[in-house]
Amino acid sequence: MARHFHIDDDEIIQYLNADNSGDETILVFDTEDQEFLEGDADEIGTDVIIEPPVNDKNSGSDNASAVTSPEPAVPGPSGHRPKWMRSAVETMPDTNNSSPSSATGAAPEERPPITFTWRKSYRPFLFRDDKKPQAYGQVNMDKISDSETLDAMPAPLHIFQAAVQFDKLVEEILVPESIRYMQQKGNTFSIEPAEMKAFIGMNLVMNYHVLPSLRSYWSTQPDMAVPYIAQVMPLQRFEAVRAALHFIDNNGWHDPDDRAWKVRPLIVHFNAAFQDILSISEEQSIDEHMIKFKGHNIMRQYVKGKPIKWGFKMWCRCDARTGYLYQFEPYLGKKAQHVEHNLGESVILHLTESLPRTGCQVFFDNFFNSPNLQYILAEKDIRACGTVRANRRNMPNCLPIDKNMKRGDISAASSRGIACVKWKDSRSVVMLSNFISPIPTITVKRRVAESANKVDVRCPLVIQKYNQHMGGVDLMAQTKVTYEVDRKARIKYYLRIFFDLVDISVNNAYIIYLKINEIYHFHDTPMKWIEFRAALARSLISDFSCRQRSIPTNIQTQRRTQMATNPRKPEHTMKKTEKRKRCYYCAQKKIENRTDNDKSKLESKMATSRYFTPTYAGYSSLMKEQGSLYKELMVKDTIVPKLDSDAAGQNILVGTHIECGENEGRQA
Repeated sequence: MARHFHIDDDEIIQYLNADNSGDETILVFDTEDQEFLEGDADEIGTDVIIEPPVNDKNSGSDNASAVTSPEPAVPGPSGHRPKWMRSAVETMPDTNNSSPSSATGAAPEERPPITFTWRKSYRPFLFRDDKKPQAYGQVNMDKISDSETLDAMPAPLHIFQAAVQFDKLVEEILVPESIRYMQQKGNTFSIEPAEMKAFIGMNLVMNYHVLPSLRSYWSTQPDMAVPYIAQVMPLQRFEAVRAALHFIDNNGWHDPDDRAWKVRPLIVHFNAAFQDILSISEEQSIDEHMIKFKGHNIMRQYVKGKPIKWGFKMWCRCDARTGYLYQFEPYLGKKAQHVEHNLGESVILHLTESLPRTGCQVFFDNFFNSPNLQYILAEKDIRACGTVRANRRNMPNCLPIDKNMKRGDISAASSRGIACVKWKDSRSVVMLSNFISPIPTITVKRRVAESANKVDVRCPLVIQKYNQHMGGVDLMAQTKVTYEVDRKARIKYYLRIFFDLVDISVNNAYIIYLKINEIYHFHDTPMKWIEFRAALARSLISDFSCRQRSIPTNIQTQRRTQMATNPRKPEHTMKKTEKRKRCYYCAQKKIENRTDNDKSKLESKMATSRYFTPTYAGYSSLMKEQGSLYKELMVKDTIVPKLDSDAAGQNILVGTHIECGENEGRQA
């Protein structure tokens, strides 16, 4: 149902220049128009559509357009309308043709500041979806099989290789750069692609077969040993491969401003592979993801209140329903001492460069959101929605304050096709969206304070959509952390990032497996996450083995057996004093033992160097001070003092120690 009416450009200017135009109120309508709009509000539904202006050749400048919106659209020839009144189709810059300034490398023209006039009425934005894919979230079967259809479910290794372009990763990045890295260090090192794949497969096994330490997998204890790991390669070879793992030429050129240049080839490779195998999904979410790291690096961040507080921050764009990672970018840290401005806006614009005019809906939280960002995304034909902080610039000031609202109250405002909705639950929530109308509402259940009863509370539809589609990145992290490579790398920080990306790659491959099985129904019951990961690890290792000798069968060497059954204990006697000192014997054996034994004080003076060299007078006073204790040491440890002359002709004491046993042997 639509109503036609005519209005001239002069009348528009008259309304805009009216005295009451600055109080954020709507245009004045007569009684008939007001009843018409109120009667159609319930029939509009969740999708409000503005039809394009109808160009009637016979009507000249008095063209009319059909409007189905609470706020009437202003008709008339687009060439005579003010720029702010034109639709997005007319004002959208042509992204296919680069401007002369961009072609010549000149600096782009600065964008003029955006002004917002918030009103209580809502007029939606008009989007173009001419680049909309045939189907959202569809697997690129050309990467999986040569034929259009599949006769059987591909093996997990085959899906993983297609999802990550694994052969290209190993042969063009991991193997050559690792060899180059060791050669630059002056070490001889060689490795084949099959061994590198087996190395990664071993790490995947260690994800779900967790032991206290890395060496435990090569233990000879029957309750600790993992022969499946030990027979692939010795521990020394495994550590050598891990130490040689590298991804870029250190002596080659790299961007001096890029703090993540050591992993930049990995970032480029994985981003291209993730987006190539699976088409974009309709609902996507953007959020931060933390990679655990507590070493020293300039990119390390501390995020209070997160499960992983210390580590590298990654900006991620994931499918809102499955958690499939499409694109990511590490946060390089603040480059200057001053406060960073528009960080959230720049992150969103970077991660959505491939989404204009595709019909995708992007959800993000209040760290990124702002009215400026919503309008910029709308001009790029990207639908966006998210929570927003009430103190952001250009936010409406017509919304009620929290203390004047009760549970279930809703207040909304609109400007430039952007809807701002404030809803009071237990606390107030403010939302911004450029494609969801603030009019539709739903009913949700909420518990009454200090009671088990639940009541119905009115809630905007935009809140429900946000809650449904915001958790994509969290879902990805939750799945990855179930079985992940968790090995410390305090110095080589890039190993942490690499193994985190490997875990995410396996997660993406499993999502593709589920989508293939959903289409072809090869398995009545799909493989579980752990079963898929274990099958992939076994396929990567296959029958590879570089061990030249068999696995040791003896449980322990004689020395370790003696240490386990009869640990060494100091045989020296203890005498208590007032001050605590470190025992000399235990210090030599690297045993932390603080003692009050007066004997350690004397020995520490006697063993400051290989030769005991106080003056002869000092030696005599020391003998008088210590008395019988020194005599006991002389007899027990067989220290034979003798006199010698130094260069100045003074008599000094030289102590010569004779080994008296394994437990008390020392050098004086």
